[in-house]
Amino acid sequence: MTIDTNILVAYLDGDKGVIDSIRSWRRAGATLILSTVVETELLSYSAYSPEDRRDVELFLEENFLSVSFDRTLARIAANIRSVHKIKFPDAAIAATALATQTPIVTRNIKDWRTSSSTPAPWPKPLRSAPRSTAVTRCGSSETSSP
Repeated sequence: MTIDTNILVAYLDGDKGVIDSIRSWRRAGATLILSTVVETELLSYSAYSPEDRRDVELFLEENFLSVSFDRTLARIAANIRSVHKIKFPDAAIAATALATQTPIVTRNIKDWRTSSSTPAPWPKPLRSAPRSTAVTRCGSSETSSP
């Protein structure tokens, strides 16, 4: 599964649904993929103390497979942005999901809807925790199209 930044923010904010889902996925042996763009977004939070930042870095290193945003992913993301007009971080996450052939786990499904008549190339997002804008609840088999 490719993890969106908002999932990590919810986890670090103590959201029980997200914490339970991530723990469950880890126990099940799921590979949780994190684009380095997501890592950049998360670690750029200016309110972190040096200790907080080290704790977050350790959490990321211990729980997620980091996928570097390289030239190949940059070209996939550029193509996505040129067709679907989504924000760069979302295009980078979508490119990572496409390259790793994994679904996107997010709390913010509106970021993944497109106004383009071209179907979105990325995997259907999964809802990570209860929230009205999400697609599938963590730990649930419920899914719907964005």
